[in-house]
Amino acid sequence: MPSHPTRRTFIAASLVAPAALPAIDALTIDDPERIRLIQRREYLHSEIAKLDRRWALAYAKLPLWCRPGPKYRDQDGRMFGGTVGWPDAGLNSIELDTGVYLARPSIRDIFELRRADRWLMAYDESEKLFVCRLRKLVSRLREKRRVERAAELPRSSAWLALEIELEAIEAAISV
Repeated sequence: MPSHPTRRTFIAASLVAPAALPAIDALTIDDPERIRLIQRREYLHSEIAKLDRRWALAYAKLPLWCRPGPKYRDQDGRMFGGTVGWPDAGLNSIELDTGVYLARPSIRDIFELRRADRWLMAYDESEKLFVCRLRKLVSRLREKRRVERAAELPRSSAWLALEIELEAIEAAISV
């Protein structure tokens, strides 16, 4: 086929394409088990759609610090960096050596800061700072989970059972 198909070649290919497809007997379903599976499939699709709507409504209720966002904040307060799911530390943002603030620290970030702090300060002081940062993060994570439960945000595991059953049904129907 030419790199720039003409209208004529497109029409010719369109006329031949249906003949290349396998014949599907979907319109002549006589098997009651297959009909039951198709009905169950439709039901599962509607349940997944309900969960999606419920999640969207609950997500809209979440405060910005609970939602995923940029990892860093500059001195002017502008957020930047990759989007992460850790909660915003708010006033407890950690100032880095570069003058940038770590706005959404992860547990890994806190352990890496611990290792760096050991070179810059006394061991006892670095351990106190590490424990303080870790406690603040754990407290913020607990608060995030409390807010998510209050907003009735569905857990991702709520979809899993539905999607597994849906895939099994679709595999059975396509046989």
